[in-house]
Amino acid sequence: MYRVFLVARGSGITVRLKGAVRADPQTGQLTASFDDNPQLPFDALSLRFDGGPRAPLVNPTTCGTKTTRATITSWAGQTVTSDSSFVIDQGCPTGAFNPSFTAGTLSPLAGAYSPFTTTITRGDGEQELSQVALDLPSGLLGDLGSVPVCAEAQAAAGTCGAESRVGSTTVQAGSGPQPFSLPGTVSLGGPYKGAPFSLSIAVPAKAGPLDLGLVVVRAPLNVDAANGKVSTPVDPLPTIVGGVPLKLRSVSVTLDRRNFIFNATNCNAQSIGSTLTGTGGGVARPAVRYQADGCANLKLAPSLKLDLSGAKDLRKGGNPKLTADLGQTFGQASMRSVRVTLPLLSSLKPENAKALCTPAQDAAGACPAASIVGRASARTRALHEPIGGPIHFVEGTRTTASGKVVKTLPKLLLKLRGDGVSLDLRADTSVDATGRLVTTFPKVPDVPIEDFHLEIDGGRNGILTAVDDPCTADRRATVRFDGHNGARTERGLTVMTPGCGLRAAMNTSPTRVKFSYSNVGAGRLTVSGRGLRTTRRTIRSATSATVVAPLTASVRRRVAAGRTVRLRLTASFLPRGAKKTQKIIKTVAVRGVRKRR
Repeated sequence: MYRVFLVARGSGITVRLKGAVRADPQTGQLTASFDDNPQLPFDALSLRFDGGPRAPLVNPTTCGTKTTRATITSWAGQTVTSDSSFVIDQGCPTGAFNPSFTAGTLSPLAGAYSPFTTTITRGDGEQELSQVALDLPSGLLGDLGSVPVCAEAQAAAGTCGAESRVGSTTVQAGSGPQPFSLPGTVSLGGPYKGAPFSLSIAVPAKAGPLDLGLVVVRAPLNVDAANGKVSTPVDPLPTIVGGVPLKLRSVSVTLDRRNFIFNATNCNAQSIGSTLTGTGGGVARPAVRYQADGCANLKLAPSLKLDLSGAKDLRKGGNPKLTADLGQTFGQASMRSVRVTLPLLSSLKPENAKALCTPAQDAAGACPAASIVGRASARTRALHEPIGGPIHFVEGTRTTASGKVVKTLPKLLLKLRGDGVSLDLRADTSVDATGRLVTTFPKVPDVPIEDFHLEIDGGRNGILTAVDDPCTADRRATVRFDGHNGARTERGLTVMTPGCGLRAAMNTSPTRVKFSYSNVGAGRLTVSGRGLRTTRRTIRSATSATVVAPLTASVRRRVAAGRTVRLRLTASFLPRGAKKTQKIIKTVAVRGVRKRR
């Protein structure tokens, strides 16, 4: 209900009439009433409202004859009804719906943070905006992990605090060449309509003395499980609030929280798509080009560590557990594919698995629990919490040129879940020309994965078997990373076997003892014992190392005199970050130097 006041002055008299205007909440049709007017006779009452861009009234949106009805009641109880009609025959709506659409980041620098803005504008006289849905390109994401999520009650009410704010919005409403602008806020909300996150867009609908309250529109943020792309089907836009038709002309949203939106690390030409729906049923699907720039300047330097473990399975014929830990610093190119070639000592043994997930079960998302052969987890700043889940062993098939489906080595399906997000990663297995087992993740989304952990179970149902002794065999592996920016990094690494324990061989000469360590890693090596100068060495990542320690002067004199000296020596290793030192104690003989006759 709105109030209006009529004030008339003349001949020293001032008349004030108080009226009420009711706006139909569904149609916006206005009904004005003036009750309990003073008992003063008058011959005519004429009201004229201002026109122009700021006129308080606007013509109906359809052409034809329009009728206004007045009901007048006298103090004597008599009622008169009068109709007045007028015709609208100009500017008739054509049903057109051709809204303009712009979207993109302020700076397209690959992998860098940048504000993101999107604006939708319709022409005056076109269908009004009813619904908006956006599809973002691969790699254009937000640092959700750094933003506190607004509680659901506050997100629904549009009262989120500043800590959850991620941007702003500007809405233009009204008819004519000067629509009214209304500013608002955009905040990060939690799960909504099945999506893991949402945006709460709140606009105070206030124009001068007219306050229609806070208008809130929610936008769920969906994440595609296959490629990590984000889409947002925004809730229906309001067309009328408090009986007042909004006549939205333009909606602009800017996500400008510091270090929030970041660009893709691939510089392929992509698009930001939209599906816009009008109140008359019109549908438009405008899209704008999106392409990151400067991909060649991004580094690609992930780290990878591989371990084989299992006390009873670190032997020839055993089924050791495989652990992989991968790390990458934010700001590098995201990994597009990863190819790991294991040492010859490792071979795939599919028959050990309890069951395989069939292609039909895989397609239905119903792989049996018996097909689980391990676990995996990943951490990205695009989420608050790590995501993780089981690794399924899936039947491998391929279609030949003749159309025949043949079996191949099984594949791996990693079903990563967490923070309301689902992400499926797939890996192929094969054997290269040298007989080494190769595992390839061919399609990794353009997402900054900063930590990735994978475990393939060992033991009776372990799918990896050792064809040689892991403690003594060649454990050299290779890994190849392909970045979304087109870069490639390939290097070798040694598979660690911490369960094999520290090993140290000692060779002597008349002046020193040479210690050859194996099964070590980052940490500190120490050699000590009576008759030997204590010697230390710090290593960063090697799996084997050599330490040469000189004999003491007294031992060297005895050896030079031809005497054989037995020494009880200690070779120790303290892994980085550990408190317990690994030790090997051996007795070695330093033979005396034979004198020439």
